[in-house]
Amino acid sequence: MNHQAKMSPWRLSLMAMISSVLLGCASTPGARPEDMSAQSHEEEATQHAAESELHEAKYDPNARGTSPDAVYESDFGFEATAFNPTEAHNFQAKKHRKHADDHLAAAAELRRAEEDACKSIAPETRSWCPLLGPVVAAENTPNGVRITVREGTDVDALIARVRCHVAFANTQGREGMDRCPLYVRGVQVNQSGPSSIELSVEGKSSIRELQERVADHIGE
Repeated sequence: MNHQAKMSPWRLSLMAMISSVLLGCASTPGARPEDMSAQSHEEEATQHAAESELHEAKYDPNARGTSPDAVYESDFGFEATAFNPTEAHNFQAKKHRKHADDHLAAAAELRRAEEDACKSIAPETRSWCPLLGPVVAAENTPNGVRITVREGTDVDALIARVRCHVAFANTQGREGMDRCPLYVRGVQVNQSGPSSIELSVEGKSSIRELQERVADHIGE
């Protein structure tokens, strides 16, 4: 018996859309915590949640339909196939709901990281650059910059302050922060000596940006 599917362009388009939605559900572009500020993540989540609700309203799990040109040819003639014409809305609703959840999770991660890094630092002072006063010299390293601070500086406290400042920048999305060395994406800080700390970052362009910002910072 010969069973050969003859699919209409409309039917193929529907299947392609559903397949793309299924693949899209594996990840949400732009929903990593560092991709944007916490507020922007939350705004994206609100938009995707609204889209999901619109598609949910258009989905009817009991809907049934047939397409006259989406048939199977067999030895007994042509047999029309039944399908749910609103199924695409179900997939779109799930896709947008997942995107909303992913953005909310990213925002929560940013806010949690800031609170963890800034437990002893008041919110109104988290934007203050901790390197403005104590830095006296800097030298480039393969992955960033080694900074020497003024004698008598509490290096442990400075590092804690720097990490809070970095977490604050991540939560804010580094928007309008085009000069501070600590606002380079992905910057890490570690103590490298009794009176020195090392700022490092991955990627040649980011390393160069960090070094240039530190040089400008020291030169001010």
